[in-house]
Amino acid sequence: MIHVENLCLYHGERPILNDVCFSVAVGETLAIVGESGGGKTSLARLLLGLLDGRYTTSFASHRGFHWSGRALLGQLDVLRAGKSEMDNIRGRKVGMIVQALSDALNPHLTVRQHLREVLILRGRRPLDVEKACDDWNIPERLRDRYPAGLSGGEIQRVLTALAMLPCPRYLILDEPTASLDRQNRAKAIRALNKDRASRCQLLITHDLDLAGQLADRVAVLREGRIVEAGTTQNVLREPSKHYTASLIDAARECGRACGPARPRAVTSSTKSGLEMHASRSPECLQCGLSVRSLMHSYGGVPVLKNLSFHLPKGSCLAVLGESGSGKSTLARILSGYEPLQSGQISWISQNGLGRAVHSAQIRAVLVSQHPHRAMARHFTVSEVLEEVLKLTVSRNTEASIRCNRHTDSQCQISNLLNMVGLPIESGFLSRPTAALSGGEAQRLVIARALASKPDCIVADEPTAALDMLSRSIVLKLLKKLRDEQALTIVLVTHEPEIASYMSNDILHLSLPRSS
Repeated sequence: MIHVENLCLYHGERPILNDVCFSVAVGETLAIVGESGGGKTSLARLLLGLLDGRYTTSFASHRGFHWSGRALLGQLDVLRAGKSEMDNIRGRKVGMIVQALSDALNPHLTVRQHLREVLILRGRRPLDVEKACDDWNIPERLRDRYPAGLSGGEIQRVLTALAMLPCPRYLILDEPTASLDRQNRAKAIRALNKDRASRCQLLITHDLDLAGQLADRVAVLREGRIVEAGTTQNVLREPSKHYTASLIDAARECGRACGPARPRAVTSSTKSGLEMHASRSPECLQCGLSVRSLMHSYGGVPVLKNLSFHLPKGSCLAVLGESGSGKSTLARILSGYEPLQSGQISWISQNGLGRAVHSAQIRAVLVSQHPHRAMARHFTVSEVLEEVLKLTVSRNTEASIRCNRHTDSQCQISNLLNMVGLPIESGFLSRPTAALSGGEAQRLVIARALASKPDCIVADEPTAALDMLSRSIVLKLLKKLRDEQALTIVLVTHEPEIASYMSNDILHLSLPRSS
């Protein structure tokens, strides 16, 4: 049983969790839901002993993390346990599935080597690796790859397998399906429901639909306090608190705004399953992004082949596909994080005579799904934007931000923050990025991207790690920037509803097929 009583967590003098109480019985799943920045992930890390701090009975004049209360995993109070005690249960009796972060894996080990290492440490036969891969939806083509060659959804599946192999008694799930496409998400939910009668599960999520499918009970966390708790059906269908109702309304509103996915001209794969062409001709002379005959492979295995499309300025192309189909690879190539192996990427503009001019010097900026990891934690909001403004080279093209020649960087920062709907008060400007909520951090990343005056923004799953309230805000912001600022957007997503809501055209990438 997991039993948490009067748990308080502070960082310095800032409260993160306040008087949190809950229990999870064997065979039960409790979902902790709420907005980004409410303390959900801090709770998970504290229960696993992953926060660098100490137990205290006084919160006066302490630096760093400090906490009080009780948190029992079985008979062990993890809030007072020593390092050796936590090392003994972590990864054995207690497992955690985190969001798909490649740095959670050893970059020098293949998928097969990761699984073999865990099996050996747990006293099981290394030959069980193949069965483990089959059980946890890891196909043969991925087993000898290194983490750098995996997509976010593929990393998620590997992390899930590593957490589940020891058959933990206590399992903490921190957004376990955020990086998965619909098909693999359904498989993951079935796998997590299997054998759950033998363990306690704590689900940390902003996804109310996932909570409805996995959890027996739901607790709503707001600003570090549990404001409502009850059975899943009661909380999600008949909430007693206004805040809970607002979360549910935001999820419904986002669903209504996004659709169901509308029929659209979607590109289809060829017989090889690898050749994809967008609905617009690459020879189109309209201003915008042009991609011709793009090819890319990892270890001799083709991921993208003969990919061509033209994206007019001020429009959005959504890139859909299963995990591993090359969506994030395309995003990294377009934004310069992956070298171009073959093909041509150019930005088409018009000269003074109205003729098309192709430029290989495209300025494309990546907006990733993990905004906090894209910024220095110790930088303030103001410093994040000041840095990119100093590095940005002035160009004689139309810019999204206009200030007169005497305007200093503070004016530009205010304009940028106004564009993305963030405060411009000094208190917010001086706030470290680590103290921002997920939605605030993602909007700041978008503001930083705009500061570089890009030709194109490449948004790779920009809402996957956000709660429903923040997700709705970010999607509306991107759509507004596209419509009002003529911003060109390549949107990578595994959600057809978001693709339909945001895009002018949809490009569907298919998994590579064995020859």
